[in-house]
Amino acid sequence: MGRIFPFYSNKRGQALIEFAFILPLLLVIVGGIVDFGLAFFVGVVIQNAAREGARAGAVIRDSSTTRPKFPDPQSEDCTVPCGSSSPILQVAASKIPDSNLFSGFNLSYDFVDSPPALPNQKSVQVTVEGQHGWFLLQLIGLEPITISRTAEMRWEWQRQPT
Repeated sequence: MGRIFPFYSNKRGQALIEFAFILPLLLVIVGGIVDFGLAFFVGVVIQNAAREGARAGAVIRDSSTTRPKFPDPQSEDCTVPCGSSSPILQVAASKIPDSNLFSGFNLSYDFVDSPPALPNQKSVQVTVEGQHGWFLLQLIGLEPITISRTAEMRWEWQRQPT
């Protein structure tokens, strides 16, 4: 058959054609690994920011009186980059890098009552939430995902039951 159709025996472009068929699949696999790694990184960073903000809120005390008083139960929120006057949001925002990965993320806090099993216990709850857009996986139609992390800590200055 090689004598009748001599181009069947020529295999010089075969590797290039096979590579052209496999390249999009390889890019999607590598891009998926990178994109999911970045999404995991964003989740870890905002979890740390929420935890640090909750810790800052847990140790807040009103220094104008000799006896600690629970802060006014006001909630507040801001968007990264955050220029809030609240020390809770300032601490949380300081843990978020100044990067396009985190632009548009919302930080909020609220003072809440603890579960009924712990009467007269107050705690502070910090939430960080935002949209994470894919870089390479958006080419195959994946929509941005919402990543949200919440941390809650008991307010440290309350009386201990005797």
